Amino acid sequence: MWNYIKYLVLLEFKKFRYNNVVLAILAIYTLIAPAIILAGKDVVTEVPPPLPSSAVFYEFPTVWDYQGYTGSWMVSFCLGFMMIYIITSEVSHRTLRQNIITGMSRKDWFLSKLISLFLLAGFASVLYFLMSYTEAATGTLIYSILFLGLAWWSFRTRDI
Repeated sequence: MWNYIKYLVLLEFKKFRYNNVVLAILAIYTLIAPAIILAGKDVVTEVPPPLPSSAVFYEFPTVWDYQGYTGSWMVSFCLGFMMIYIITSEVSHRTLRQNIITGMSRKDWFLSKLISLFLLAGFASVLYFLMSYTEAATGTLIYSILFLGLAWWSFRTRDI
């Protein structure tokens, strides 16, 4: 069972690892999302009277609420668009037809897309955690972006 899931994930990875659109969207999401979420600390200086200060958005436990709300917009635009692109490019490049001709069932094709969706959701969750943790631990945006950029670069240069 796990070998088959690993096979489906590697098949999806091999199809889109050199696709410039997918790599650009992942890079935008990985590098721009922390900047948008964490730059609000410098932009928003005055908050309405019920909140004590703008630091409440970046202190535990309220950091999860704020970053979850603002990050959900980036997820819906970037990662949602990427999943739509991945599915529609299968049809336009005729790889869906080729997969079915070579023996992959429609159920397997759908399962591979579903697993890809869950992996992207896991990636977004790990990114939220890293952004929140590095912002709370270091207190600076530069370390957060540098750390996430190095993580992206090490993943990109890794060979499978």
